[in-house]
Amino acid sequence: MTAERAGGKATFKLRVVPLPAEDDAVIEEHGARVFVEANAAILLDDKVLDATTDQDQVAFTFVDQSVS
Repeated sequence: MTAERAGGKATFKLRVVPLPAEDDAVIEEHGARVFVEANAAILLDDKVLDATTDQDQVAFTFVDQSVS
């Protein structure tokens, strides 16, 4: 996952890769592994990544840790 900042907003991009980059944060939980670019990890430090599935599609959302 990568992040780009424009003004006060951040845009995140998700792509499937087999291995993390050298400076990626690696997050493993409940059998899932997510590789997060260092800049994105800083922006997401106080967030929880939530995933839901509907048939063959997956949707991701970020939730404040205080809510989860």
